[in-house]
Amino acid sequence: MITLNSDSTFTRVKLLILKASTGQRWTARRCWNLDIPELGFRSLVENAAVAIATTDLKGRFTYVNRALAELLGYSVQELLGHPFIDFLHPDERGRITRLFLKIILLRRQPRNFEFRALHKDGHDLYLMTKPTRFVVDGKTVGFQAIIVDITERKELEKNLAETNKKLEMLFETTMEGITIVDAKENLTFVNKAFADMLGYREDELVGVNLRRLVDEKSFNEINKQTEYRKKGTVSRYEIIVHHKDGKQRRVQVSASPLWSENGSFAGSLGIIMDITERKKVEDALRRSEKESRTLLENLPQKIFFKDKNSVYISCNGNYARDLEIHPDDIRGKTDYDFYPKKIAEKYRADDKRIVESGKTEDIEEEYVQDGQKAFVHTVKTPVTDEKGNVVGILGIFWDITDRKRAEEELIRLSSAVKMSTDSIVIGGLDAKIIAVNEATLKMYGTDEKKDLIGKNSFDLIAPEEREKALVGMKEVLEKDTTKV
Repeated sequence: MITLNSDSTFTRVKLLILKASTGQRWTARRCWNLDIPELGFRSLVENAAVAIATTDLKGRFTYVNRALAELLGYSVQELLGHPFIDFLHPDERGRITRLFLKIILLRRQPRNFEFRALHKDGHDLYLMTKPTRFVVDGKTVGFQAIIVDITERKELEKNLAETNKKLEMLFETTMEGITIVDAKENLTFVNKAFADMLGYREDELVGVNLRRLVDEKSFNEINKQTEYRKKGTVSRYEIIVHHKDGKQRRVQVSASPLWSENGSFAGSLGIIMDITERKKVEDALRRSEKESRTLLENLPQKIFFKDKNSVYISCNGNYARDLEIHPDDIRGKTDYDFYPKKIAEKYRADDKRIVESGKTEDIEEEYVQDGQKAFVHTVKTPVTDEKGNVVGILGIFWDITDRKRAEEELIRLSSAVKMSTDSIVIGGLDAKIIAVNEATLKMYGTDEKKDLIGKNSFDLIAPEEREKALVGMKEVLEKDTTKV
């Protein structure tokens, strides 16, 4: 603030250095009474970094410095002689006029106040000032003011208010609980989601120590995690909390440290997720997986799971024993790790075909077991994700070597029966004929097998030979039963 007493040579200046405290009030810092040559005083005011102006009693500018002219976007000449009210925002003119009338009529000393002005290009300026009467030689001739541009501060305040509003909305609408605790684990803030999680109102929890909401084991875990946060570490952990009705809820906490202005630990911000139901599902899945694993391990079939690139992911114990490995060791392996190249390439070609077609296939193929060639029947099924994309192959197979050998023997015997010149009749246990060879057809004078198949084989035997044939058949059956 500058108060003038002027003569022709010197200007007595009462120079009061002011400091804006948090942008709201002016507080005196230093004060001098100075006799300054008028030319020097004008230089001081003219080159001041803050805007300075004087008006007459009608509010017309009688002096403005360059800082004010630049602030408003005008030249000094464009401002001089014009009422300052012309440069105010239209919404502010009535309020500011009333304020100056009070200063004139009631001689009231105004406090700092904020107002909006208009820049020459039309954009708003937020300014702050504390006008005083301008006294020359003891006579009030107008008003004087130092004007501070607080536009940037107001923008910051506006942005901060918008951010706070968004945060408040986030805190109140998020499904996760949000808490703030001080350094002694006392709740200083909770959102609605956290209060609902535990069955309380928000105001019932503020001020409550976490010890009241958890058991001893969980509180010890909280203290342990707090020590990490004091070192600046963000931590995630699980604890048990007590609902207002006494029931336990399992929650996952993601906590970050909070610091005071002097850099000391001030508490923690926590994001709380209720995982009670998820844990129940996980426990049920583990039990189901264990039961399924038990079932798979006790099936006589060999079972495996590969990804879509024919890389093994898992297998059951029966298959692992064939490969002479532990089931866990199959992950990441391919058929090349266990089989000759020709067989491995055949298996992988089958896999590729099934992945591309998306269809299940039954395959009878060669297999190596204990270094010996064997035969297996394999069922390979494509495994798809929730979008229907094939992500792997589930395979199950079993040994059919004995069956294949029996089929080969049957084919060999069938060939021998067909080529034999002796009559051969094959019947069931009920003595009905199920097959005959060509020699038998010739013996009975027919070209059609249907003439004989289905008849009782004893009908083809002479009556006097039937009892002898029956005894012989009985001996054969008793002999085969003894072997079994």
